[in-house]
Amino acid sequence: MDILEYLEADLDALRSLIIELKIADEDSQQEADAFTALVSLVKAQADAQTAVLGPLGANYPKLASVIQRSLKRMTAARDVEETIECCSNKSTWRASVNVYCELLETQMKQETRELLPSLHDELESSERRKLGTRYKHLRGFGSSHQRNWLKLWASVINQAG
Repeated sequence: MDILEYLEADLDALRSLIIELKIADEDSQQEADAFTALVSLVKAQADAQTAVLGPLGANYPKLASVIQRSLKRMTAARDVEETIECCSNKSTWRASVNVYCELLETQMKQETRELLPSLHDELESSERRKLGTRYKHLRGFGSSHQRNWLKLWASVINQAG
């Protein structure tokens, strides 16, 4: 798989988790699992994108600004996430989660419109495959952190089914 396929798969997973979080009953285990899985995925995706895409700007100047915007949006999402974790009041927490989901949805639309087409246009297929391999590795497939996320994701899918 190439980097575009992995990024699209992550975006699909984010969309599914956002929907699951929005439809979950308040104070339910489903809500907690969906939020935990969402935060874990955003963190894993941000770390992998920073490591894989960040250095591309030096070799591909046309990609530099698109990648920087994408990474800034990822950082903003992580900042909101830290605020949510500090909420002591359930209604404030839920409102903050809704803002977080809206921020992620905006980010996903922008990545779909800007980042993915730019990567497709600027990179050769072989380069996209190399980046995909690196992204897959950095996303932690097979690590305990990733297995944790996969367990939560399976739980969310089972509850939705």
